[in-house]
Amino acid sequence: MMLMAGCGQKPADEVVEYPVGETVKTEAEKTSVEDNSEYDSEDYGEAAGTLAYISEYQKEGTLSYNKELTIDGMKITYDLSYTIPEEVDRVPTYKVNVVSDNEALEADIVSALFGDTAVPMKDSNAFEYHYEEDYGNFLFAELQKRMSDNWWLEPEDVHYADLDTLSSWIDKTTYYSHIYEGEYNGNTCRLLIFYSEYAKRLYVSLYPKNIGEFIGDTSITQMGCSDISGSLLIGNWDNSRIIDLNGTMSDRSNKADLSDKDISRTIYETFKDVPGMLIPEDQIDLYENIYEGKTFDIKGDSLPVKCECVFYTDKSMQSENFDGAVRNGYAVSVGNTVNGIPIYKPNTPDDIGDYSKEFKGGVVLIDNNGVFGFNLEYAFTIEDVIYDDTPLINIESAVTELNHFYDNVNMEDLYSNVDFIDIDLVYFPLKLDNDSEEEEYELIPTWVIRSQEERYIINAMDGSLIFDIN
Repeated sequence: MMLMAGCGQKPADEVVEYPVGETVKTEAEKTSVEDNSEYDSEDYGEAAGTLAYISEYQKEGTLSYNKELTIDGMKITYDLSYTIPEEVDRVPTYKVNVVSDNEALEADIVSALFGDTAVPMKDSNAFEYHYEEDYGNFLFAELQKRMSDNWWLEPEDVHYADLDTLSSWIDKTTYYSHIYEGEYNGNTCRLLIFYSEYAKRLYVSLYPKNIGEFIGDTSITQMGCSDISGSLLIGNWDNSRIIDLNGTMSDRSNKADLSDKDISRTIYETFKDVPGMLIPEDQIDLYENIYEGKTFDIKGDSLPVKCECVFYTDKSMQSENFDGAVRNGYAVSVGNTVNGIPIYKPNTPDDIGDYSKEFKGGVVLIDNNGVFGFNLEYAFTIEDVIYDDTPLINIESAVTELNHFYDNVNMEDLYSNVDFIDIDLVYFPLKLDNDSEEEEYELIPTWVIRSQEERYIINAMDGSLIFDIN
């Protein structure tokens, strides 16, 4: 999915029980720990004696490691500290499948969402964008992003112009884009399914066809979502303003009176039977920012709030009190964290190398009537839960692997001493090294240790170095 991961305070929900496989499909052929039984230490080699569940580490609150050593005259300093987020109560691991071009999967998704009301929009002239008349056509905006992004398309396929007249049905050698219209959850909606062979990504997006009809006020043509500070950015680059929902709109509360548990459960139930689109509750984070980068106006040490859906008119934008605007529903980040632990996001495509792919996630829109929209990007689909909870090595054991690494490095190649200053617990989609003809991946916990110039990713289950990034 498309968002920057962030952890926010949130009430503790009930632990959702997911099925755990009878055997674990990893190199070590470890057995299931559904009953939280001890792992066989032989499966974990050198790090085995340091394994503990996150609940044990949680008692310490902050884990730290401070040490300096000298190898061939070069100093390596570790000044590492990691505070476990309060909401992290367990660390599951998943078996995941790489997304591929699959016509049957597309048909199954369309059928599950629209049933027999689905109408393919195959008329090449059926989906043009007219700025002044159709500002609320969010689905078209999502298609524009895909078509103009060189992460998604090969260079010769990227559109840098004429983005206002894209076809609703595109079939190319390296990608396709199909739009359907149909009834979903009582509303006439449009569904975009976009697959790129170049990026190995599937993008699924759904919005009400007409925002005004959906909200019950035909004068409303626009919708926006606030960030975790309760701030809503409206307008365009030339004329924009920030609305403080709990200030400017304090007289209008959100019409969606849903508890956090209601939201998470509804999202899980909505997608659990849609082929390839399972969203475990572990990967639903109501207090993560849905926008990349910083919040618009985060207010000191105040706790983050849920991102809200706000519907408004052109006149609302000109009104000091944002008159006519309606708060109705929430925008929820999914697939970017697991129980509050962020999923790895590379800085560049080169960062992921041959070991992993970026996992991706998205945003789901929900009100009292259920899910009414979403943008979901997939590099993987979740096949099964391997462990409900996974014991982890401690920081000292992770550092041990780095020390072994530097034992084999020509220290003369280093330009300066190495200072490791940061460590995070991060999920990483790891490609398994086995004899399977198909690529197999697992979403596992890792320790990411950073110096000022380098980053090392270490398997938090067995202490092995996955790879280093310079």
